[in-house]
Amino acid sequence: MYCAFVQAGGAAEYEQVLEIYKKSDLSEEKRRCLLALGATTDVALLKRTIGFAISPDVRAQDVVAPISSVASNVHNGHELAWSYFVEHFAAFDKGFNTGGQSFLLSGIVGSVAPGHSFEHAKAVEAFFAEHPWPAANKAVNSAIESTKIAAARLERDGPLLLAWLTSRV
Repeated sequence: MYCAFVQAGGAAEYEQVLEIYKKSDLSEEKRRCLLALGATTDVALLKRTIGFAISPDVRAQDVVAPISSVASNVHNGHELAWSYFVEHFAAFDKGFNTGGQSFLLSGIVGSVAPGHSFEHAKAVEAFFAEHPWPAANKAVNSAIESTKIAAARLERDGPLLLAWLTSRV
């Protein structure tokens, strides 16, 4: 319900859900709010959601939820999440590449790294070659592999799918 509210609304609705998050003592309620914040269609609010996700206001175990919500948002959420991750890598590295938090690395990488083009796969490879995160190697390799598979499928099936969809309209 919160997701629909935020997606259909604007900044005021986003703020209302954020306020519910801040006032709630229930961890499941907080998680629902975090997921909903990533449903907005406003790019500035999507960026704000990722920034909020890595702030002290969000418990470590809940960080992946809003990031994955933004990354799965059809309003350029994936590109935005990847760009934010790259631009703010130092904050992610400082906050989550420590003994007790390193388990979150795979979830973060699994949310922001997969894509749909060979260019994106190369960008992910190059980025993690320059900024290694050994605790997330498996997630990085998985993201690169799934991106290459998606790109190959899109290259192979894209024209056929477009022709089929066009014939139905």
